[in-house]
Amino acid sequence: NSLKPVSGFQIGRRVILSVKKYGDLISGIFLLIITSLYASRIGEIEIINSGSVDAAFIPKLVSGIMFFLSICLIVTSVYKLKVQRSEKTNIRGDERGTFCWFPALLTALLLILYVVFFEKLGFLITTSIYLFAQLMVLAPERSIKGTVRFAVASAAAAYILQYIFIRLLYVMLPEGLLR
Repeated sequence: NSLKPVSGFQIGRRVILSVKKYGDLISGIFLLIITSLYASRIGEIEIINSGSVDAAFIPKLVSGIMFFLSICLIVTSVYKLKVQRSEKTNIRGDERGTFCWFPALLTALLLILYVVFFEKLGFLITTSIYLFAQLMVLAPERSIKGTVRFAVASAAAAYILQYIFIRLLYVMLPEGLLR
């Protein structure tokens, strides 16, 4: 028995195929670890009773949702792996699809722009623009009707979030140009 030499390209291809095969499981476990670290720090929040909701409410809610979603991701990825094993399929890069970098990079750019203009333009304007742009990036198809829906939904969501933060949670947000 002689061992065949393996090139770096073949090793890289195997790693990529493994990541594609186990990516959801790895992401779910990583998200669960991050959620656990996040939830462990919630007890350090200084609680000031200023209304019906205290300062730890939103972090508790977010950590609960993140925990639930990470468990769902782990369970569904394990189920998919079992189904693939039972069908004896071999996942290849071209069968599963390739990762499209453009929307991911555009999302990162939008987040950076959101942070840069947050104080200058204010919460309502910046959040409306960001949500609209993010919906346009993530939309599979674009039409005039869909664009109008995105604009209305973005403005409404930003206004509702501003109302929740200011009126219910007593958190002041930057007003920016709307002063």
